[in-house]
Amino acid sequence: MVSNLEMEEMLEAAIAGIPRVAKAIAAVPAKQRARALKAAEQSYLQAVQDLGYGEAATQKWVSAVMFGLRMKVEEEMLAERMGLKTLYEDLQRASVQGRTRVA
Repeated sequence: MVSNLEMEEMLEAAIAGIPRVAKAIAAVPAKQRARALKAAEQSYLQAVQDLGYGEAATQKWVSAVMFGLRMKVEEEMLAERMGLKTLYEDLQRASVQGRTRVA
């Protein structure tokens, strides 16, 4: 039997792992991302059910966690796009500066 403290610690660990899970899901090709999110949701559902929470509490908790996970995945994807955009802009500036020096 899992104590209330242990249950709380497990749920907190799941929440703390959201950034790592989001980073992994954001790295998945776009066509497979929905499946990865569904797999994460199923994993969270199973974990909370295994802790003995009722159906309503489980659904509420998992819905909240999945909302946070989806938001974090979007943040990761945006950061990746912005990073690539910044890299592209840096390369363009370097190219222009290189041409200016040669001329």
